[in-house]
Amino acid sequence: ATATPGITGFTASGTNTIPSQNISNSTNATGTVTYHVTPSGSINGCAGIPNDYVVNVHPEPVVLVAQTVLTHCSGTTTNIALSSNVAGTTFSWTASAPGSVTGFSNGTGNVIAQALANTSNAPHDVTYTITPTYNGCSGNPLVVTVTVFPATVLSVVPAFPVSCSGQNVVISLVGNVPGISFTWTASAVGNVTGYTNGSGSTISQTLINNDNVPRLVTYAVMMSMNGCTNGPTNFIVTVNPIPAVTNNPVVSSQCSGATSNLALSSSVA
Repeated sequence: ATATPGITGFTASGTNTIPSQNISNSTNATGTVTYHVTPSGSINGCAGIPNDYVVNVHPEPVVLVAQTVLTHCSGTTTNIALSSNVAGTTFSWTASAPGSVTGFSNGTGNVIAQALANTSNAPHDVTYTITPTYNGCSGNPLVVTVTVFPATVLSVVPAFPVSCSGQNVVISLVGNVPGISFTWTASAVGNVTGYTNGSGSTISQTLINNDNVPRLVTYAVMMSMNGCTNGPTNFIVTVNPIPAVTNNPVVSSQCSGATSNLALSSSVA
């Protein structure tokens, strides 16, 4: 018997039945073992005709990925590229995760692209078990673990803040997961001052309404944790104007015993 380079485990020679053999292919392409079979003796003076028996030995495919342990932000799509040392390899996978994670499924192909969402308040893993196949030969499965961080959710205390012009407004930003970082940008319509952009879990600002009608200051909050960002989430602070008496004149006179008639008005309707 002879073989192409990289083929081992075959019996080089023997008689009668070719025995069971554990043949290995250490290359990345299909190799062959050729058994040169020669009949011995003769029948009625006729010698047997030698013949070759060829065995194709396919290589064992290996799954190749950039990383086997990944982190992922809830709600975004994975991009796990699958390749192999053997050209023409196909891939299939099974996926599993706790019930709080959605978006994963079993599948086939060269890329695992799935939108994974974590509805809990703690990280959870999606486990992909990937099997390579080439010409009907399956390689060893490879496990890829994707840790899905929870989605961040903002709560504002108080939920619907209302302030009088000139008062200090204190607002607490609370996340559903410990360790969230907050940044915000502020904007308003009308003549309102005192608001600024900033960061942190507490917004403390003195808002002044210089108009004669209620004005709204909108805070757009971004949340970040473990490299994942979420937002902006908006909430509104209502800033009421300070009413002032606008009577004119402010000084008048009247006769004793007469009925006064002082009409009161304000800058604020």
